[in-house]
Amino acid sequence: MTAPARNDPDVVKILVVDDHDENILALESILSGPGQDIVRARSGAEALRHVLKQDFAVILLDVLMPIMDGFETARLIRSRDASRTTPIIFLTAAGSDQDMVAAGYGAGAVDYLIKPLNPAFVRAKVAVFVDLYRKTCQIRRQEEALRAAERDRNQALLAGVSQILLRSLDRDTVVADVTQLIAASMADWCLIATVDPEGDPDADAKVSVAHWDPSLSGVADALSQALAGNPAFRASLRGGSRSLVPSTLAEVVERTWEPDPDTWGLMRRLGAGAVMLAPLMVRDQVRGQMALVSAHPTKRFGPTDLSTANDLAHRISLGLENARLYQEAQEAVRARDEFLSIASHELRTPITTLQIHFQRLIRGRAKDVQVTERLRHVLERCDRQVRRLEALIDHLLDVSRVSSGGLKLERQTVDLTEIVREVSERFVDELNQNDSQLVLQADEPAPGNWDRLRLEQLVTNLLSNAIKYGNGKPIEVKVQPTPDGGHIEVRDHGVGIDAAELPRIFRKFQRAYSARPNGGLGLGLYISRQIVEAHGGSIRVESAPGEGSTFMVELPRSSTERIASVETKAQEAQIVADHGTA
Repeated sequence: MTAPARNDPDVVKILVVDDHDENILALESILSGPGQDIVRARSGAEALRHVLKQDFAVILLDVLMPIMDGFETARLIRSRDASRTTPIIFLTAAGSDQDMVAAGYGAGAVDYLIKPLNPAFVRAKVAVFVDLYRKTCQIRRQEEALRAAERDRNQALLAGVSQILLRSLDRDTVVADVTQLIAASMADWCLIATVDPEGDPDADAKVSVAHWDPSLSGVADALSQALAGNPAFRASLRGGSRSLVPSTLAEVVERTWEPDPDTWGLMRRLGAGAVMLAPLMVRDQVRGQMALVSAHPTKRFGPTDLSTANDLAHRISLGLENARLYQEAQEAVRARDEFLSIASHELRTPITTLQIHFQRLIRGRAKDVQVTERLRHVLERCDRQVRRLEALIDHLLDVSRVSSGGLKLERQTVDLTEIVREVSERFVDELNQNDSQLVLQADEPAPGNWDRLRLEQLVTNLLSNAIKYGNGKPIEVKVQPTPDGGHIEVRDHGVGIDAAELPRIFRKFQRAYSARPNGGLGLGLYISRQIVEAHGGSIRVESAPGEGSTFMVELPRSSTERIASVETKAQEAQIVADHGTA
């Protein structure tokens, strides 16, 4: 008979073992029916092969068979773990032989059937074991479904905790959300507590408690506050177990936490059943503790729960460590920015004084000082270096301003074309020193509501960058109005930038060619982007090695107030200029 699929839950298999075909046919005719599959075996060896491959509800085994009798076959079946509990019914014609019956039960038989067989007896006895097998299989399927649901629940919990840890780096927010999720998913209530291992041992612990029932949130908050100042509880967080400990809350309270009666009363209100204590460890150092508590005294956490709790503790430990490192980094950034701001302000005063004296000497206004041509060149170089140092200080100040909340703009109606012309004229000497030519295309006024000083700084940074990396080749600057505002384009024909470097050149302290002997802090383009974005605009670059770079800026006209009058004045000025040159 062809056996159906092994995993078909509606079909049970019955193994019939006899060395006579007529006996097997007789049993098949008695036992055949819906949901029952009769499997034949004509020897003990063949029976063992079937048992290795399939599970059976019951085995009907003839005692007297050649080579391997029924007793030996039964002992071998019982020696295998998977078939140790399979019921075996012996078939024999020598039913009155008490020694044989005793030997059969000793080999593992659960019953005897005496030949000739009574069909009603056979069906009744087999039906008992078939029904028992079906119920056992049903229980197994239910257990597997429960385990699968538990695995799915735990996986969903782990995924949810991971999302919370990735979503925020604020310690208090992370812990509050994680405890609430665990209480709603796995335990009736959850506690997460941490201490600073290098901090004051008398300082309060940071404790978060959450219960699945929102009506008990007040009790959970009160318990958090009570445990935070408990000396014994704080000590357990620093020197607790380094492995997960399943226990009961009463044992934990008595052994380590030592709460006062009021605190113990709060715990009892939340539920004082089984508990899993898991250490929160970072680099083999205990930083705190997680407690998952059941409110039901009879409930016990199983192996899957213990494994999940260990995984949770590991993820939470890493998440809290990331939050701590992020906080330290933020504090370091704030300290750096404060230092930059103070240092920049302190440096500006002597540099401004030095620059004034250089200017007086260069213009020949200093008394009793004869300025020769050679000395003038030296003074001009010194003055340029002072201006360069002043620009670096301005950049440091701008970085500090951006980090503390963004650049402040003093908007007014200005002409972008005029600004670009004026800034370009300031670079005449620097262009001559680099044997570079500036080609300026600025024919039309481009009015807008912008910060004049910031736009001057933007154009200065872009021109300085073009001169620095332009290799003395012509630099093309174009400014023109757009329907929405203004457009600036600065193009050089120098070294260019590799495509891999383009995404980072607008970041702080970044330069496309750090190995070049050009000075600077790598802040010019970063500040330029901040200025453009503060105006609501955009800046981008197109470049290729050996082909130069083109920086393009789009500035929106954020206010139309008085724009028309500025355009009129600009046009009138252009007409006057045209008549003057005619």
